[in-house]
Amino acid sequence: MSVDWSKIKIGSEASFEVVITEDMISQFVEITGDDNPLHTDESFAQKKGFPGKVAHGLLLASFFSRLVGKYFLGDDNLYLSQSIMFRKPVLVEETVRVKGVVKEKIESMKILRIETTVESGGIVAISGEAQVKLI
Repeated sequence: MSVDWSKIKIGSEASFEVVITEDMISQFVEITGDDNPLHTDESFAQKKGFPGKVAHGLLLASFFSRLVGKYFLGDDNLYLSQSIMFRKPVLVEETVRVKGVVKEKIESMKILRIETTVESGGIVAISGEAQVKLI
């Protein structure tokens, strides 16, 4: 997918929803080796004060890549940076909304600065900022 740079405006936004599944957690554990029982063991998570298993924050933040590649710059993007602040835990089987809003468009370098969030139950669970370049 290619994108028409001229159609991207300050304030342009995009979002999608995704359910965080047990399978996603298992695959993330397999890929990263992060098998912390907070993410994989219901009773452990409950003993630590959570109602259930907590999704990996970086699994949630990885959806920013889909946001940029499918909703903003398409296949012609190069991710330059991403800041992340974890604000609220997200439990396995919750539905999250991944959202981005264009905050700055640097014409001379074809760079977008996008405010990124992951919301759970209408509350921001992760916030940050992406900088991506049209290549």
